[in-house]
Amino acid sequence: MNASRTSVYLDYNATAPLRPEAKDALLRALESPANPSSVHAAGRAARDVVERARAEVAALVGVPAGSITFVSGGTEGNALAIESAKVAGVERIILSAIEHDAVTETAKASGLPVEVLPVDNYGVADLGWLAQALEKPGKALVCLMLANNEIGVIQPVDKASALVRAHDGWLHVDAVQAAGKIAIDFSGLGADTMALSAHKLGGPQGVGALVAGTRATVTRRLSIYPYVLSYGLDDPKVSYCLEGFDREPVISSKEDLGQVSYTNLRGGTYTFRLNLEGESEE
Repeated sequence: MNASRTSVYLDYNATAPLRPEAKDALLRALESPANPSSVHAAGRAARDVVERARAEVAALVGVPAGSITFVSGGTEGNALAIESAKVAGVERIILSAIEHDAVTETAKASGLPVEVLPVDNYGVADLGWLAQALEKPGKALVCLMLANNEIGVIQPVDKASALVRAHDGWLHVDAVQAAGKIAIDFSGLGADTMALSAHKLGGPQGVGALVAGTRATVTRRLSIYPYVLSYGLDDPKVSYCLEGFDREPVISSKEDLGQVSYTNLRGGTYTFRLNLEGESEE
Protein backbone atom coordinates (compact mmCIF):
# COMPACT_ATOMS: atom_id res chain seq x y z
CA MET A 1 0.00 0.00 0.00
CA ASN A 2 1.32 3.42 -0.92
CA ALA A 3 1.64 5.81 1.96
CA SER A 4 -0.36 8.99 1.55
CA ARG A 5 1.63 12.10 0.78
CA THR A 6 0.97 15.68 1.76
CA SER A 7 2.05 18.42 -0.59
CA VAL A 8 3.53 21.52 1.05
CA TYR A 9 3.90 24.72 -0.96
CA LEU A 10 7.13 26.55 -0.14
CA ASP A 11 7.88 28.79 -3.14
CA TYR A 12 6.88 32.04 -1.47
CA ASN A 13 9.41 33.95 -3.55
CA ALA A 14 7.32 33.15 -6.62
CA THR A 15 3.98 33.87 -4.98
CA ALA A 16 2.58 33.36 -1.50
CA PRO A 17 -0.77 31.70 -0.72
CA LEU A 18 -3.64 34.13 -0.25
CA ARG A 19 -3.93 34.96 3.45
CA PRO A 20 -7.38 34.52 5.04
CA GLU A 21 -7.53 38.21 6.04
CA ALA A 22 -6.89 39.34 2.47
CA LYS A 23 -9.39 36.84 1.06
CA ASP A 24 -12.11 37.99 3.45
CA ALA A 25 -11.53 41.65 2.58
CA LEU A 26 -11.58 40.85 -1.13
CA LEU A 27 -14.87 38.95 -0.87
CA ARG A 28 -16.47 41.73 1.20
CA ALA A 29 -15.58 44.28 -1.45
CA LEU A 30 -16.84 42.07 -4.28
CA GLU A 31 -20.24 41.85 -2.62
CA SER A 32 -20.78 45.61 -2.92
CA PRO A 33 -18.93 46.79 -6.03
CA ALA A 34 -18.70 50.50 -6.74
CA ASN A 35 -16.47 52.94 -8.57
CA PRO A 36 -14.31 54.82 -6.04
CA SER A 37 -14.35 57.82 -8.37
CA SER A 38 -18.14 58.17 -8.15
CA VAL A 39 -19.55 60.97 -5.98
CA HIS A 40 -22.64 59.10 -4.77
CA ALA A 41 -22.77 57.26 -1.45
CA ALA A 42 -21.63 53.89 -2.82
CA GLY A 43 -18.71 55.51 -4.59
CA ARG A 44 -17.67 57.43 -1.50
CA ALA A 45 -17.80 54.22 0.55
CA ALA A 46 -15.58 52.48 -1.99
CA ARG A 47 -13.19 55.44 -1.95
CA ASP A 48 -12.99 55.16 1.83
CA VAL A 49 -11.93 51.52 1.49
CA VAL A 50 -9.20 52.47 -1.00
CA GLU A 51 -7.90 55.25 1.23
CA ARG A 52 -7.83 53.01 4.30
CA ALA A 53 -5.84 50.50 2.27
CA ARG A 54 -3.47 53.26 1.17
CA ALA A 55 -2.90 54.25 4.81
CA GLU A 56 -2.19 50.66 5.88
CA VAL A 57 0.32 50.07 3.08
CA ALA A 58 1.96 53.40 3.92
CA ALA A 59 2.30 52.31 7.56
CA LEU A 60 4.01 49.11 6.45
CA VAL A 61 6.95 51.09 5.03
CA GLY A 62 6.75 54.19 7.26
CA VAL A 63 5.52 56.86 4.86
CA PRO A 64 2.52 59.23 4.62
CA ALA A 65 -0.48 57.81 2.79
CA GLY A 66 -0.05 60.32 -0.02
CA SER A 67 3.23 58.63 -0.93
CA ILE A 68 1.40 55.52 -2.18
CA THR A 69 0.25 55.00 -5.79
CA PHE A 70 -1.62 51.75 -6.39
CA VAL A 71 -0.59 49.81 -9.49
CA SER A 72 -1.23 46.34 -10.89
CA GLY A 73 1.87 44.77 -9.38
CA GLY A 74 5.63 44.86 -9.10
CA THR A 75 6.22 44.99 -12.85
CA GLU A 76 4.08 48.06 -13.31
CA GLY A 77 5.51 49.68 -10.20
CA ASN A 78 9.05 49.27 -11.49
CA ALA A 79 8.07 50.50 -14.95
CA LEU A 80 6.29 53.53 -13.53
CA ALA A 81 9.33 54.42 -11.42
CA ILE A 82 11.67 54.23 -14.41
CA GLU A 83 9.28 56.26 -16.55
CA SER A 84 8.89 58.87 -13.81
CA ALA A 85 12.65 59.21 -13.48
CA LYS A 86 12.97 59.59 -17.24
CA VAL A 87 10.32 62.32 -17.26
CA ALA A 88 12.18 64.02 -14.41
CA GLY A 89 15.29 64.26 -16.55
CA VAL A 90 17.58 61.34 -15.78
CA GLU A 91 19.96 60.72 -18.67
CA ARG A 92 21.19 57.21 -17.95
CA ILE A 93 20.37 54.12 -15.92
CA ILE A 94 22.62 52.10 -13.63
CA LEU A 95 21.18 48.78 -12.46
CA SER A 96 22.65 45.95 -10.47
CA ALA A 97 23.62 42.72 -12.22
CA ILE A 98 20.97 40.78 -10.27
CA GLU A 99 17.91 42.97 -10.79
CA HIS A 100 14.61 41.32 -11.70
CA ASP A 101 13.68 41.20 -15.38
CA ALA A 102 10.86 43.65 -14.66
CA VAL A 103 13.56 46.25 -14.06
CA THR A 104 16.16 45.22 -16.62
CA GLU A 105 13.76 44.86 -19.54
CA THR A 106 12.04 48.16 -18.77
CA ALA A 107 15.42 49.88 -18.54
CA LYS A 108 16.38 48.51 -21.94
CA ALA A 109 13.09 49.72 -23.41
CA SER A 110 13.49 53.21 -21.96
CA GLY A 111 15.86 54.35 -24.69
CA LEU A 112 18.38 55.55 -22.12
CA PRO A 113 21.96 54.24 -21.85
CA VAL A 114 22.14 51.34 -19.39
CA GLU A 115 25.16 50.42 -17.26
CA VAL A 116 25.38 47.27 -15.13
CA LEU A 117 26.51 47.60 -11.52
CA PRO A 118 28.62 44.52 -10.70
CA VAL A 119 28.13 42.42 -7.57
CA ASP A 120 30.58 40.34 -5.55
CA ASN A 121 30.53 36.57 -4.99
CA TYR A 122 27.74 37.01 -2.44
CA GLY A 123 25.61 39.13 -4.75
CA VAL A 124 26.28 42.39 -2.92
CA ALA A 125 26.53 45.50 -5.10
CA ASP A 126 30.00 46.99 -5.59
CA LEU A 127 29.57 50.44 -4.08
CA GLY A 128 33.10 51.47 -5.04
CA TRP A 129 32.23 50.87 -8.68
CA LEU A 130 28.98 52.77 -8.20
CA ALA A 131 30.77 55.78 -6.74
CA GLN A 132 33.04 55.96 -9.79
CA ALA A 133 30.14 55.47 -12.22
CA LEU A 134 28.21 58.32 -10.64
CA GLU A 135 31.14 60.65 -11.33
CA LYS A 136 30.43 60.39 -15.05
CA PRO A 137 28.41 63.17 -16.73
CA GLY A 138 24.64 62.87 -16.79
CA LYS A 139 22.04 62.49 -14.05
CA ALA A 140 21.63 58.80 -13.24
CA LEU A 141 18.77 56.56 -12.19
CA VAL A 142 20.16 53.80 -10.00
CA CYS A 143 18.06 50.64 -9.62
CA LEU A 144 18.99 48.45 -6.68
CA MET A 145 16.65 45.78 -5.35
CA LEU A 146 16.36 45.48 -1.58
CA ALA A 147 16.26 41.66 -1.40
CA ASN A 148 17.01 39.31 -4.26
CA ASN A 149 14.39 36.77 -5.28
CA GLU A 150 16.91 34.00 -6.09
CA ILE A 151 19.65 34.14 -3.45
CA GLY A 152 18.05 36.34 -0.78
CA VAL A 153 20.94 38.80 -0.48
CA ILE A 154 19.96 42.12 1.12
CA GLN A 155 21.61 45.10 -0.54
CA PRO A 156 23.19 48.06 1.33
CA VAL A 157 20.56 50.40 -0.06
CA ASP A 158 21.09 53.11 2.56
CA LYS A 159 24.78 53.37 1.66
CA ALA A 160 24.00 53.40 -2.04
CA SER A 161 21.43 56.15 -1.53
CA ALA A 162 24.04 58.40 0.08
CA LEU A 163 26.15 58.10 -3.06
CA VAL A 164 23.21 58.68 -5.37
CA ARG A 165 22.00 61.76 -3.52
CA ALA A 166 25.51 63.23 -3.45
CA HIS A 167 25.39 63.19 -7.24
CA ASP A 168 21.78 64.42 -7.54
CA GLY A 169 20.63 61.06 -8.88
CA TRP A 170 17.42 59.06 -8.48
CA LEU A 171 17.38 55.77 -6.54
CA HIS A 172 14.68 53.21 -7.27
CA VAL A 173 14.33 50.15 -5.05
CA ASP A 174 12.49 46.98 -6.03
CA ALA A 175 11.30 45.79 -2.61
CA VAL A 176 8.84 43.19 -3.89
CA GLN A 177 10.72 40.31 -2.25
CA ALA A 178 11.47 42.18 0.97
CA ALA A 179 8.05 43.49 2.01
CA GLY A 180 6.47 41.34 4.70
CA LYS A 181 9.73 39.48 5.33
CA ILE A 182 11.96 42.19 6.77
CA ALA A 183 11.10 45.55 8.27
CA ILE A 184 11.25 48.39 5.75
CA ASP A 185 11.85 52.02 6.64
CA PHE A 186 11.51 53.89 3.35
CA SER A 187 12.99 57.11 4.72
CA GLY A 188 15.87 55.25 6.31
CA LEU A 189 16.70 53.59 3.01
CA GLY A 190 16.91 56.98 1.32
CA ALA A 191 15.17 55.81 -1.85
CA ASP A 192 13.22 58.05 -4.20
CA THR A 193 10.81 55.34 -5.32
CA MET A 194 10.10 51.77 -4.23
CA ALA A 195 7.95 49.01 -5.73
CA LEU A 196 5.78 46.59 -3.72
CA SER A 197 3.54 43.68 -4.71
CA ALA A 198 0.72 42.13 -2.69
CA HIS A 199 0.96 38.53 -3.90
CA LYS A 200 4.46 38.08 -2.48
CA LEU A 201 3.18 38.46 1.09
CA GLY A 202 -0.22 36.83 1.01
CA GLY A 203 -2.33 39.27 -0.97
CA PRO A 204 -4.06 38.72 -4.31
CA GLN A 205 -2.23 38.79 -7.60
CA GLY A 206 -2.86 41.91 -9.65
CA VAL A 207 -2.25 44.69 -7.13
CA GLY A 208 0.87 46.48 -5.97
CA ALA A 209 2.10 49.89 -4.96
CA LEU A 210 4.73 52.43 -5.89
CA VAL A 211 6.10 54.42 -2.96
CA ALA A 212 7.43 57.89 -3.81
CA GLY A 213 9.60 60.13 -1.66
CA THR A 214 9.47 63.90 -1.44
CA ARG A 215 12.03 64.34 -4.22
CA ALA A 216 10.10 62.16 -6.70
CA THR A 217 7.09 63.01 -8.84
CA VAL A 218 5.16 60.03 -10.20
CA THR A 219 4.10 60.49 -13.81
CA ARG A 220 0.62 59.53 -14.97
CA ARG A 221 1.75 58.04 -18.25
CA LEU A 222 3.71 54.96 -19.27
CA SER A 223 4.99 55.55 -22.78
CA ILE A 224 7.65 52.83 -22.47
CA TYR A 225 5.30 50.33 -20.87
CA PRO A 226 3.86 48.77 -24.05
CA TYR A 227 7.35 47.48 -24.82
CA VAL A 228 7.54 45.51 -21.59
CA LEU A 229 4.01 44.14 -21.38
CA SER A 230 5.47 40.66 -21.40
CA TYR A 231 9.09 40.18 -20.45
CA GLY A 232 8.94 36.39 -20.43
CA LEU A 233 5.62 35.63 -18.78
CA ASP A 234 2.83 33.94 -20.67
CA ASP A 235 0.30 36.72 -20.19
CA PRO A 236 0.95 40.43 -20.69
CA LYS A 237 0.36 42.75 -17.78
CA VAL A 238 -1.98 45.69 -18.09
CA SER A 239 -2.38 48.96 -16.25
CA TYR A 240 -5.51 49.27 -14.14
CA CYS A 241 -4.89 52.22 -11.89
CA LEU A 242 -3.11 54.96 -13.81
CA GLU A 243 -6.25 56.41 -15.39
CA GLY A 244 -7.85 57.11 -12.03
CA PHE A 245 -10.05 54.01 -11.65
CA ASP A 246 -8.76 52.27 -8.55
CA ARG A 247 -9.92 48.65 -8.34
CA GLU A 248 -11.52 48.73 -4.91
CA PRO A 249 -11.95 44.95 -4.33
CA VAL A 250 -8.30 43.92 -4.76
CA ILE A 251 -7.02 47.10 -3.14
CA SER A 252 -9.29 46.55 -0.15
CA SER A 253 -7.67 43.16 0.40
CA LYS A 254 -4.33 44.95 0.61
CA GLU A 255 -5.70 47.01 3.52
CA ASP A 256 -6.10 44.00 5.78
CA LEU A 257 -2.87 42.52 4.47
CA GLY A 258 -0.97 45.72 5.23
CA GLN A 259 -2.31 45.76 8.78
CA VAL A 260 -1.33 42.13 9.38
CA SER A 261 2.16 42.60 7.95
CA TYR A 262 2.66 45.86 9.85
CA THR A 263 1.67 44.18 13.10
CA ASN A 264 4.07 41.30 12.48
CA LEU A 265 6.94 43.60 11.59
CA ARG A 266 6.74 46.35 14.17
CA GLY A 267 9.41 44.60 16.23
CA GLY A 268 11.60 44.14 13.17
CA THR A 269 10.88 40.43 12.88
CA TYR A 270 8.93 38.45 10.33
CA THR A 271 6.45 35.83 11.46
CA PHE A 272 6.42 33.10 8.84
CA ARG A 273 3.34 30.95 9.18
CA LEU A 274 3.25 27.55 7.56
CA ASN A 275 -0.18 25.96 7.56
CA LEU A 276 0.11 22.20 7.33
CA GLU A 277 -2.92 19.99 7.81
CA GLY A 278 -4.78 22.74 9.60
CA GLU A 279 -2.10 23.50 12.20
CA SER A 280 -0.16 26.77 12.34
CA GLU A 281 3.51 26.76 13.33
CA GLU A 282 5.26 30.06 14.10
